[in-house]
Amino acid sequence: MRVRVKAGMMGYYDHKRRREGDVFNIKGEHEDKNTGKIVNDFSEKWMEKVSNKIETGTAPPKKKFGPVKEEDVVSTVPVIAEEVGQVVEAPVVRKPGRPKKVV
Repeated sequence: MRVRVKAGMMGYYDHKRRREGDVFNIKGEHEDKNTGKIVNDFSEKWMEKVSNKIETGTAPPKKKFGPVKEEDVVSTVPVIAEEVGQVVEAPVVRKPGRPKKVV
């Protein structure tokens, strides 16, 4: 019996990585070919059942980087702007999630 599910977090099913928001079909309860036991592919840890009316597909990728915030700028370094042909100051940004260095 096929069951349509939505990934609540990243996980793996059918040798594929499923990202948060992906909707896909699983086998649900079925008999294992090797052992003959009834197994259930549904995982409450990272899957939620959804209606069959919802289309399957992958969720759009999350945006990793946004605009640079003032408080994240540690210093600036000179770089050559190719379009302008002059040296400009580029911000050096600390990695997100890392504590700020106190100087």
